[in-house]
Amino acid sequence: MNELTKAVRQISKNRILGQIFDNTFELAPKVNLEMLNRTNVKGTYKKARENVVEKILTNTINYDKLGTSPEDTVINCTLVETGIYNNDVNEKMTFVINEINNFFNQQSACFNELYKTLMSPPYGLRKGIIPIYLAHVIKELNISLIIYYKNQEVDISAELIENINKEPKNYRFETDKASVEKNKYLLELAQLFDVDFSNRKNKYNALTKSMQMWYAKLPKFTKQMIGIDDRLTNRSIRLLKRSLSSTDVNPSDFILHKLPSLFNSETYNIINDLGNVKNELENFKYNYALTDVKRMINNILGFNIDTDLNLSIKNWLFENKEVLQTKILDEGTKKFIELFAKENNYNEYELINKISFDYVGLFIEEWSSKTIDLFSQQFEKILDYLNKNDGENEITLIVNGNEIIKTFNEDTDESSEIVENIIEETFDDYGDLLTNEQKLALLVKIMKKYI
Repeated sequence: MNELTKAVRQISKNRILGQIFDNTFELAPKVNLEMLNRTNVKGTYKKARENVVEKILTNTINYDKLGTSPEDTVINCTLVETGIYNNDVNEKMTFVINEINNFFNQQSACFNELYKTLMSPPYGLRKGIIPIYLAHVIKELNISLIIYYKNQEVDISAELIENINKEPKNYRFETDKASVEKNKYLLELAQLFDVDFSNRKNKYNALTKSMQMWYAKLPKFTKQMIGIDDRLTNRSIRLLKRSLSSTDVNPSDFILHKLPSLFNSETYNIINDLGNVKNELENFKYNYALTDVKRMINNILGFNIDTDLNLSIKNWLFENKEVLQTKILDEGTKKFIELFAKENNYNEYELINKISFDYVGLFIEEWSSKTIDLFSQQFEKILDYLNKNDGENEITLIVNGNEIIKTFNEDTDESSEIVENIIEETFDDYGDLLTNEQKLALLVKIMKKYI
């Protein structure tokens, strides 16, 4: 057999195989990109495919500025050449798109079913290109999808579609049956928690994530006082905290079933109650400061608990000015007095926050349940300065011609003895570098900071 005969036979064999393939996979769309149109896509084109899927889902492909990058090449070969980009889809690709749409017309199904259909006759798609068309159909769907990985709801994203492509048997979907009442409920929830449903196929994921983020941003003090403060002990608030703190939440079940049940409701008519709870939690730090902390301060200073703090503090400082001037004050009390060194009139919440920071180093929203007693104890020490105890020591300094007289108790302990030893050792170490007069001047300079 000569070479020509062999070549003719080989051509004939290839033609026959081609005809068998065409007859078997008569609806296989033509995608001219070998690096993608294969079973296992790796490296650059795998990443390019994921980026394209993300752009499809978010509707951010700019067809007017396509170049020659792997990502743009994928777009050209899978979306432009097939006519998907301008809704002029070729015949074979139309059958594929319709098959994927038919899959989602079911109430529920496993993605393995879709993959078997698309990879078998008459389509014969390779796994490498399926994520592109799956993403396209999902974006165009007019229904809300809930996708599960095993039994856990997952958000629709490029990463999810890549994972489905890897293990379709582990993923299934359910379509969400719409109703007028449910749609109204979801829209009201979205408005309450500032959720944008644009490009969102799973509204439940978007709502649940937004509520979880809202709860996470609440002040530490507010979250700690749930179940402790009388204003935050009702069942709905306690169970809402438990749900939004959990990492194991199925969004659709939470939004459609658990959330209404928190308010003992079998309907979706809970928005007003949920709005009240949201408002209570958001404003708790203000309400607590302007009631409990305000009353605590007024009570310690000897005023009616509802007196404006600007008035009560100014009056208390005026009445006790002479006594306080003779005392060596702690830093918190010094700053407290300095608040009204000038004729200031504060917003009460701002004033309470300043006092809180001066005495315990925390703003109200940073408190914990333990800070309440700590603040009370620290602030109440201000009354100790009004007591004239026997045996007080007195020191008189004349600084820049001004006589300063301060009284104090010799309240020494182990810590003060350690500091005293450090000072004496430091002076000894410097020996003749400082005269006694310089040492005394240095001590007076330090003392001025504390009197």
